[in-house]
Amino acid sequence: ASQRLRISQSALSKAVQLLETSGQVRLFERSKFGVTLTPVGREVFAKCETLFATFGEIETICLQRTDSCEGPLKIGASDHVAKYLLVETLRDLKTKFPNLEPKLFTAGPNEIVSAIVGNEIEFGLFFTRVTHPQIHYEVVNSFPMVVVCHPALKPPAGWVSPRELKSFVRGVGLITSTRSRYSYNPSEAALEQLGESPVNFEINSQEAQKQMCLAKGGVVVLARFMLEDELKRGELKELRIRNPIALDLHLAHRRAHGLSLNAGVTVEALRSRFVR
Repeated sequence: ASQRLRISQSALSKAVQLLETSGQVRLFERSKFGVTLTPVGREVFAKCETLFATFGEIETICLQRTDSCEGPLKIGASDHVAKYLLVETLRDLKTKFPNLEPKLFTAGPNEIVSAIVGNEIEFGLFFTRVTHPQIHYEVVNSFPMVVVCHPALKPPAGWVSPRELKSFVRGVGLITSTRSRYSYNPSEAALEQLGESPVNFEINSQEAQKQMCLAKGGVVVLARFMLEDELKRGELKELRIRNPIALDLHLAHRRAHGLSLNAGVTVEALRSRFVR
């Protein structure tokens, strides 16, 4: 905490002691295992969260009077979201606002949520929601998913019935994140349509799943925006299923914390790009 506040540990400890003395309460339980909040400390912390959110909103209102974005923009995103959805948006924002300082952190949803809670980044963008009491989610947009494989695997042509789909995937195998934790896969609806199929490769990176699919490793379910070029060039073949699959892209930020001007402008720019 002292490092984040850029003050000495002794000065921070003294400030806490003064706060406890002035309020005649004990805010922290101290032991050899560390420091935790007392019940009163948790109540005070909850009130402080509201205060800090209000201060942030006041700062945003004042900054909006300048009609210009400048300074740090600290955001996080899963790698495929960063690569396919964020790069052009951040480039355009930097062109429009030269004094903007984008800082992009790419990782999995769990790591992004930890970074948000730790105030290392302001918001994150990813598909798989991570339950956390301090995180609030908003849906930015919904994106179509596709079931694809390499043409050499000879997928059925035209619209594929549920029986044909399950039969084909059982024969060639599946590329997915994990065999046992289906909640981390692109869509439960997709897994229901694919059936209990053998998993050829378990890969947590969706970009690596795509590359394995190009290497004839099996069937994969990914966002269409990741595969547009490969589908147009005929490098991958879509299995046209009768029940379309869509997945929500979530914006995650600290609960009771409004977005800064820089973050708000970025989110609106993303929404506009998706609409087009």
